[in-house]
Amino acid sequence: MIALLAIQTASATTVSDGSSIQEALDAAVAGDTITIAAGTYTEQLSTVADGTEDAPITLVAEAGAQVIVTWEGRVLSVDHEWLALEGIAFDGQYGAESAVGVGDGGDHLRLTDVEIRASGSHCLQLAGPEQVAISGGEIHHCLKWDSDEDERADAHGIAVGPVQGLTISDARIHSFSGDGIQLGVDRAEPGWDDVIISGTEISLSALDESAGGFSTGMVPGDAAIDTRTRDDNTTRASLAIRDSRFHGFEDGLIFDHTALDLKEGVDVTLDRVEVFDSEVALHAQGAERDDGALVSVRNTLLHSVGTGIRYEHDIDQLQVYNCTLGRDVSAPFEAAGSSSDSGVDVRNTLILSSVIPDEADSSSNLAVTDTAFVDSAGHDYHLVEGSTPIDAGEELSVITTDLDGYARPSGDGYDVGAFEYGSEPLNDSGLVTDSGLVTEEIDTGPPDDPGDMAAEGSLEYGGCSCSAGGGSAASGLFGLWLCLLGLRRRE
Repeated sequence: MIALLAIQTASATTVSDGSSIQEALDAAVAGDTITIAAGTYTEQLSTVADGTEDAPITLVAEAGAQVIVTWEGRVLSVDHEWLALEGIAFDGQYGAESAVGVGDGGDHLRLTDVEIRASGSHCLQLAGPEQVAISGGEIHHCLKWDSDEDERADAHGIAVGPVQGLTISDARIHSFSGDGIQLGVDRAEPGWDDVIISGTEISLSALDESAGGFSTGMVPGDAAIDTRTRDDNTTRASLAIRDSRFHGFEDGLIFDHTALDLKEGVDVTLDRVEVFDSEVALHAQGAERDDGALVSVRNTLLHSVGTGIRYEHDIDQLQVYNCTLGRDVSAPFEAAGSSSDSGVDVRNTLILSSVIPDEADSSSNLAVTDTAFVDSAGHDYHLVEGSTPIDAGEELSVITTDLDGYARPSGDGYDVGAFEYGSEPLNDSGLVTDSGLVTEEIDTGPPDDPGDMAAEGSLEYGGCSCSAGGGSAASGLFGLWLCLLGLRRRE
């Protein structure tokens, strides 16, 4: 008997405007690449087959092409592992379901320079997949208005269930009516863990145009990041946030608008972060239930906020090391209710004020005037030559860089505050981390050009700037990265 074995081999498929992406997905096997030509594809997509680590199934926009996939509500459902998406825009037409939904089977999903927008629910919902990576791209206009109650309702940029392993890098999230990222939606078993957010900007601002049931001028959302955990967690969920900025959490539809709401059973490290234009920059909550938050804040700059750091429920650990609290901070620290500050440890922190708050009574903390900074009116808090904070801090072994990513200490000792004076890059390129952020003005009106992703803009880093022109999102970001390689710190 002769046995005949049919073997499916990887192939490359091109889908053109007027054809069906789903038909290509139906036929795809591990290793296949589906290239999508420019156009608007009105269809609902679902994965059919798994890829593998060495041979993922890839959907990619043709080089330089605007590719929009649109459907009212759920545009894409991912329930298979090892899928890679690149350069595609998913538009949910403000339908009632999450625009992109990833089920428990969607392990090892890779989203690169993907835009998700115009959802009447969460833009991206992650049920319980493992090892998801989001790199670049933009998530925005996730807006839900409860017409029965005549009030805002939660529609998160990214709604995270019991995900084990999530990396979000170099992304922009804005214009949402819930949180930019909510970790622990519904507190489902077994809980989330191992989340890293880097090089990311999350913001709110008044809407330029009415959208999703919200009127022009409304600031629709809640927090940039909100954490929730299960009562029965045996270990704290791990979250690292670095090289990121958060702003615009003020003048909204909720009371005490907070940028970073870190609560319940979490272990969080913030490093090289900036928060501004918010009512409360950071809220750290102790053990209201079983375990409270452990929060470490390093090399972080807070300015233009009502409250810098609010803590409550006798927090077990709140470390604030080498931070700068700059202009227009009404209350650097606030103990909510009758909370004790016994778990609060503040060192090497610089405060633009005439007084040191009680929480910062360590001798390594300093209160200074504007003269210590290059330009505090312009929110440049680098130190000037000869200023008091230089070499005035204590040695902290966990602090090895400053907010710019440059080496600490420089000179005879650690400087106080988020910036180390006169420090040098840690490598020859002058680029320690890809922590520069696109600073072009965010269009908060509804998306009317479906494929318009963040491919243009200016980037500032260490006092220098460079620009990326038009083209695809990938090429624009790559151009910014190349530009950064030549940058050096402003002295």
